Amino acid sequence: MGQSKVSFSAEGRRWSKELALDLMGLGGLFWLGRRLSSRSVVAITYHRVLPGKAGIGQSRPSNSLYEDEFERQVAFLTKRYHIVSGDEFASFVQGRHKLPPCSVLVTFDDGYENNYTVAWPILRRYGATGVIFLTTNLIGKPNAALWFDRLDHLLSVVPRQEIRRWIHSESMAVKDDMELRVWLKGLAGPDRDRMIDNLERQVGHCVSSVAGREQVGLLSWDQVRELVGHGMTMGSHTATHQILSACSPEYARLELVQSRRRIEDEIGRPCWCFGYPNGQASDFRASDQQAVRDAGYFCAFTQMPGYVRRETDRLALPRIPVPDSGDLRIFNYNLSGIGQVVRTLRASGRLICKG
Repeated sequence: MGQSKVSFSAEGRRWSKELALDLMGLGGLFWLGRRLSSRSVVAITYHRVLPGKAGIGQSRPSNSLYEDEFERQVAFLTKRYHIVSGDEFASFVQGRHKLPPCSVLVTFDDGYENNYTVAWPILRRYGATGVIFLTTNLIGKPNAALWFDRLDHLLSVVPRQEIRRWIHSESMAVKDDMELRVWLKGLAGPDRDRMIDNLERQVGHCVSSVAGREQVGLLSWDQVRELVGHGMTMGSHTATHQILSACSPEYARLELVQSRRRIEDEIGRPCWCFGYPNGQASDFRASDQQAVRDAGYFCAFTQMPGYVRRETDRLALPRIPVPDSGDLRIFNYNLSGIGQVVRTLRASGRLICKG
């Protein structure tokens, strides 16, 4: 009986949210939000675009959309927005050019190979381009994977008690595997990678030895150059996906300088933009913003929601993360600004939502 009540409650909340989204659309709120923000640029963040279609009840990796979902979103954007290139966006922020109302910048974080094999052919069909932020030390390495993808694989295949034994043997300030990811996120890159290397050796598993590289595989430099040749812009996401506030200012500067130089050496063009890994306010310091400027970047993107205006701080540009959902109502809800208004009201206590 208790389980039925829980299921009904979850189902009821889902239907309530869907009804609210439908009413917002019918009431013109999405259209109104889009018009009110029409003088700004909406920068949106993708990560992975996986081949095929999303199955009903199918689990999906974090930060992922499927091919059919991404194509519906790109088609939606081309009908209701003007998709700008990286160069158009830079000219707008510099005050050199105006952009049409309701402009949007499409960005991808991390540098997954599926940005080339799955997302790019779709963008090309619709005449669109965007920006990819590369984790440069891993680009071009066939079996490389980002540290959190390696960890997620281990947590999915290794028994929990074995992970906990390893945590205990390392005398970590972590209670269990649920806190492990957060703890590792707060380490400097060399220490973090050493810990994951150690865990892989201990349990005898690594992500490079399994199928499914379409989820975690990263771009090659040849693919990067081809994308640049077709109008895509390449930015830096550090050399190792280093959260800047988790390391010393000196190490942060090294990550910024090395990654920018590598990109410029490989593509033969300036690398003018940077995307903060994780991108929340706690993930970079004022000194990191100055280091971004000193390293030669024109602008830097966060993952804090909002819209880009000419007067927006160039070293803390907002972006709207695309949720792991193919529901266009949710996509529209976030892009239109209604989602941001609701979050602001909740934070201020003026909107109380149960469930």
